[in-house]
Order: sequence, then C-alpha cells, then structure tokens
Amino acid sequence: MPTALEFLENHGKNILLSNGNRTATRVASYNQGIVVINQPLVPQLLVQVRIDFLNRQWTSSLVLGVITCPPERLNFPASACALKRAAWLLRGRGIFHNGLKICEKFGPNLDTCPEGTVLGLRLDSSGGLHLHVNGLDQGVAVPDVPQPCHAVVDLYGQCEQVTIVSPEPGAASGKSAGTQGDMEKADMVDGMKESVCWGPLPAASPLKSCEYHALCSRFQELLLLPEDYFMPPPKRSLCYCESCRKLRGDEAHRRRGEPPREYALPFGWCRFNLRVNPRLEAGTLTKKWHMAYHGSHVAAVRRVLDRGELGAGAASILSCRPLKGEPGVGFEEPGENCAPPREEQPPPVLLSPSLQYAGAETLASKVQFRDPKSQRTHQAQVAFQVCVRPGSYTPGPPSAALREPPDPHFSPAELEWVTKEKGATLLYALLVRVE
Repeated sequence: MPTALEFLENHGKNILLSNGNRTATRVASYNQGIVVINQPLVPQLLVQVRIDFLNRQWTSSLVLGVITCPPERLNFPASACALKRAAWLLRGRGIFHNGLKICEKFGPNLDTCPEGTVLGLRLDSSGGLHLHVNGLDQGVAVPDVPQPCHAVVDLYGQCEQVTIVSPEPGAASGKSAGTQGDMEKADMVDGMKESVCWGPLPAASPLKSCEYHALCSRFQELLLLPEDYFMPPPKRSLCYCESCRKLRGDEAHRRRGEPPREYALPFGWCRFNLRVNPRLEAGTLTKKWHMAYHGSHVAAVRRVLDRGELGAGAASILSCRPLKGEPGVGFEEPGENCAPPREEQPPPVLLSPSLQYAGAETLASKVQFRDPKSQRTHQAQVAFQVCVRPGSYTPGPPSAALREPPDPHFSPAELEWVTKEKGATLLYALLVRVE
C-alpha cells in the first residue's frame, strides 16, 4: 500500500490532477468532478482536503463521503449523489445513502464553506464516520460504515479545486480573526452600567491587546457559524479572562430577574453575544428573567442556534434517523389503521447559575483544535448563556459526575436547574473557553 495519500487516476472526466495527484481541479462545467483518495480509510486516521478555489457563478458546492465498492474501475456518474450503491455522502447539511437523504440537518452547511476550509473524514474504532471541519470533530455522521471504504470528494458547483492536506490533523488554513480596533466603550451589560472593552484593550492599558480574546475569536470563526446569529461589533464579544475582568473591575456574581436570583459571571471564558428576535422584547426579558448557563458541544451549537432555544425535544445533531421523503423515493405513507406515532417527551434541559458547574467537562466536552495563526494545538469548550423564565425550572442538587467540587458560592441543593418547558429559555450568548 502506498504511504502517500493522493487522488486515484480514475476520476470524473472534468478533473485534472496536479501536485503529485494531491490537487484536483475541475476544468469545465459544474459537474463530472468526482475524485477518490487512493488509500482506504483506516480507523482513527483523519483524512482531510482543503477547499482551494470557489467559482461563485454556480450554486451548491462540494460533496464529501465514502464508498465501499472498489474505486479503481468505477464508472463515475455526473454527480456523487447519483451513486446508487455502497455510498454515504454529506451534501449541504444533509446525509445521503445511495442517493436517498437519510438525515436532513447535520453539522455546518458544506455549501457555505469558504475558500481555505479544511474538511476531514475519520472512522472511529466502532466504524462510525466522523466529519471534521477545520480540525473540529462535528460528531458521528454515519454509524457502522462497512470496511474497507474510500473517501470520495465531488467537486460540484462552486467548488473547483481541492488539495489533500492529510495526514496532518487540524492543518486548517482558516482566516485569522480580524482586529476590531482599540476601543473602550461604556455600555449596559447584564443590566449594569460599566466600562466595557469590546475588542483589544486600548493603548493606554498595560496590555495593548488581549491574546486570549483573539484566540477564542479564531476558534469561534472555525465553527463556521452564520454571522447573522451574532451582534455586530463593537458589541459582538466580551472577554472574561483574568486580565480583562480585572481591568473592568467585574464582580464575580450578580443578581437578575423577578424575583432576583444570583448567578456567576463567566470568568475564564469569552462571550459572543447573540442577536435576539425583537418580537420577544429581549430588553424586558433579560431584566425579568433569570440568568443561567448550559454546557454544550461544538457538534450541537449550530442546531441550537437554528432552533433558537435549548431542548424543545428536537433530535440530537448526531442522530441520522431516516426522513420522510418525496413520493416515490422509498418511504410509504402510514395506512389508515396505523396508530398515530407516540409524541416524544422533550428531554430535560440542565442549567446552572454557575458556569463552574455548567462548564465542567462532563457537561461541556472538550475538543482539540489547531490555532490557524500559531499552529499550536489547544482544547476548547463551548456553552450557552441563557435567560430562563422564572417558575419554569426546578432547582436541585448536581446530577453530573464531577472531577472537582461544585461552585461553593451556591447552595448544592440549588446548583442545577431542570426545565422541560418549551419556550422557557432565551439564548443570550455563546461562550468559548480555550486551554
């Protein structure tokens, strides 16, 4: 077996290979651009390709996945989604098996990935196929993939050139976070007037820039979340690292809501403020509702933002249950005598007034990523800061197993809040912590 990863000579008719067969370019039209990597996927080996060039005159973009049939003599169709056997593909936000959509929303939208995005595939020890975006694991896209299998890339639509960058895990070339300008702004944060540094610290400060804020911003960019979800600068983000919070003189705890209830500030994290639907009268809610935190995972962030609230009984972003398709694609309507499906009970949403508890690794799992600027490897966590309707939750003791004692500032009997009510939470901010 060859040691170097490269594209096979058997490929779509509009493909030109170069760079030792590690770069594939579609030289005509918008299709006939399928390429296959020569080596079969090996468990735990991350195989990655970088998007080099996009042609905006077309719509849609590349398709990524695996095939389990021998690729050397395969006659490729015009597009990968026309493969009718032994193919599992990720297109847009959907997952397809042999041309049929089996999952409607998974991970980031591949059609919106910009140039420089690094996309990867990895088999875990149980045969689950993981998608990686800029080195970040988006979770299991397809469980129990038959082996051996080969990674396949379809240079479709806008995507006209890709290059293999494996086997260097996380070798992303994502763009660095842009500077927001030096400014110090007095504003209302959490209902209190304070001096807020929304970007790098002013030149008069002992720190001319906050490296931690910049690092968290670069990680947030790697998540490829739509900009419309976030507040525009200068109110986009706020750093709670030790230096920034001491410069502002932040107190560790505040009170919020009717009746008032205490919560901890997210010390050690960086906060990215979310836009709120103006119909929800956010200004009133953020004063009358309580404030809490919810530990999450990078694979679930996009689903939560799309839904606009936590919980609500939606399927996990990691699930791939079949969807009801269009007529004639293999899904039948239920018969007249079939019992109606049982309505699923929404899972409970766990919250806490303490990010020390909600941000514990058991509730906010860590992911590894490579900083595109320094090329150093870091670990990151994500969580949500939310407004919670008073009376919609039940306080109680912590249910998660913790490596360290919970926050001693709060009573253990009220450290964890549990709610099952739909509409009980309002997303306030995305929180990022990097180690």
